[in-house]
Amino acid sequence: QEEEWKSPTRIKLILDLLDRLNVDKWSLIPCDVEKILYVEVVSIADGYRRRGLAKELLELSYAAARQQGCTGAFAECTSHPSQMLFGTIGYRVLREIQLKEFLGIDGLPVFVCPDGTKTAQ
Repeated sequence: QEEEWKSPTRIKLILDLLDRLNVDKWSLIPCDVEKILYVEVVSIADGYRRRGLAKELLELSYAAARQQGCTGAFAECTSHPSQMLFGTIGYRVLREIQLKEFLGIDGLPVFVCPDGTKTAQ
């Protein structure tokens, strides 16, 4: 039997969520930003969290991006810990989507997160 997170319905809803976060992305980004660093995933193993590693990885990414001419950064934050991290380092929320809007074929929310995440940003 297919694992629940791999079900076609769930995969389609994940893609729909990411599409909705990216709709007209450039219209939300300041017009003086011509090249951006796109941060897709920042994940730290459980035993290494709360040590500043994610922030350090982002700083290294920013330095490399600046060398390549990036003048801005864009991230999709689909977990509460990521949202908190990006908020503390100065990111602004450009779009926020309630996860409860994404229902499975049974009519129940598909994204029920154990960490309390309620939105994607």
